[in-house]
Amino acid sequence: MARKEDDMGEASGYRPPAVVRAMDVLEILSQGRPQRLSDLARLTGVGKSTLLGILNALEERRWVERRDRLYGLGPGLLRLVRRAYGLWNVAEVARPFLERIAADLGVTALVGVPAGDRVRIEDCVPGGQGMQVQARPGEAVPFFAPATAKAFLSALPPERGRALLGRRRLPRFTDRSKVDPEAFWAEVEQARERGYAEDKGEYLEGVRAVAAAVRVGGDPVALVWAVGFGAGLTEAGWHAAGHRVREAADAIARALARESAGGPPAAGPGSPGA
Repeated sequence: MARKEDDMGEASGYRPPAVVRAMDVLEILSQGRPQRLSDLARLTGVGKSTLLGILNALEERRWVERRDRLYGLGPGLLRLVRRAYGLWNVAEVARPFLERIAADLGVTALVGVPAGDRVRIEDCVPGGQGMQVQARPGEAVPFFAPATAKAFLSALPPERGRALLGRRRLPRFTDRSKVDPEAFWAEVEQARERGYAEDKGEYLEGVRAVAAAVRVGGDPVALVWAVGFGAGLTEAGWHAAGHRVREAADAIARALARESAGGPPAAGPGSPGA
């Protein structure tokens, strides 16, 4: 009997009203203009009490966010799309920035996307001559590899970052690894203040890295980092690399935001708006 009801539902094209109303709300908000509850009620023809329940459900998924009584799309939709289809053409957008960092500083520059308990490398550009840190697109590093993990956590609201870190001991990759979550969190906070994270031989012995998060819609969606042997740059040189990585991450974020909004092609380094 239940099967017959399912068949009838398919044949009749039945659409649950609440689902249709939620889709209507998302379609309206996708136009980019935040809306008040009263405006959404007028545009959808749905009563305020019913509409509020729909908005609350969408807020729980972070598909919708409310700020100062205005509703807009939230980062949850972005994460959903990214899981299903990947993050646009992040490698293509990031490539000119990575090339410039690698050429100017002689370090290996990478971009990657968080994927579960790993960060998947989307592109890698070696820099300089002689021995270099090597990686290939498609390879991955552990999520809690120090530079990328600190950069990702520092780009989240503190309460979310702290919850993700938890209180468990962290992996010990080298003798320099910070395995105590309190010590690790202190470096996350430093990364938040600076705008980039550092790894001084904590993941690979004798290798340093600096990393920054690419934030779109308020959430970190990708990571840019530069890696090299510790003696390859002076201390001031590594700080300069950190600033370059942060600037590249911000420019890539702007380019991806334009692309997701259907704007003009992304600009490379030195181009207007980059």
